[in-house]
Amino acid sequence: MIAAWLVLRDATMLRKERWVLAMIGVVGLGFLTATGMEGGELVFDHAAGMSTEAMQAEIQNRAGGHEHAAGEEHDEDAMPATTDTEIDGVNWRCTGDKCVGTPVGRKAPGSRMDECRKVAAALGRVASFASRGKELTKRDLDTCNRSAR
Repeated sequence: MIAAWLVLRDATMLRKERWVLAMIGVVGLGFLTATGMEGGELVFDHAAGMSTEAMQAEIQNRAGGHEHAAGEEHDEDAMPATTDTEIDGVNWRCTGDKCVGTPVGRKAPGSRMDECRKVAAALGRVASFASRGKELTKRDLDTCNRSAR
């Protein structure tokens, strides 16, 4: 409706009228944003729109644990049970099969592949590796584990 008003009155519109229409647009954008946020919360936090049967099936599915396809099972020997190791300026703390690295000092990191190779050489086979927000692909992980120094 506001767009039609702008088209019809464009040539004769006063400055004050333009400001009023701009304010109406800003308020409308605020309502649109709030509605989107509320809708997202309903869908993602409260599963709105999902049938009870589908929700119950998903709860039962998740309660049963998880399975892996052939060749993708957890490798229990991938990492030592608990390890604290410094590898090339990064302090690695491993608990179970998960390790988290914290840089020591200000040394610039190398490539993700080089980092992965050094970790694999020091701690054993790497099942997944991410650095600076990017995860290595399965193919890169295979290369990392094969060429660990």
